Amino acid sequence: MSYLEFLQTSYVIDNSEIPHSNIVDELCKFDRKVKYIAYGENKGIACALNLGATLAIKLGADWLVTMDQDSRFERDSISKMVEYCMNLQDDNVIIVAPRPIDTE
Repeated sequence: MSYLEFLQTSYVIDNSEIPHSNIVDELCKFDRKVKYIAYGENKGIACALNLGATLAIKLGADWLVTMDQDSRFERDSISKMVEYCMNLQDDNVIIVAPRPIDTE
């Protein structure tokens, strides 16, 4: 939810065998930007990310942010990355990523 203000749509792909009704209930409290999709089986992170990317392309998105359950940004990092991307002069850049910090 901390990134929702920066996003047009947020797809939450539940890649577990049994959909978590508590997650669905929490997501339903938020606005229509959040779209919940349950696979009903663990197809792996790549399958979930590919589905999110496919949905974003169909939506006409110019940019895509991908995250898994334990990823996070500092509050202003995503806006800094968006600003950086908007000011790019190089059409060859296809990925912009933060520097990872291991918190364990």
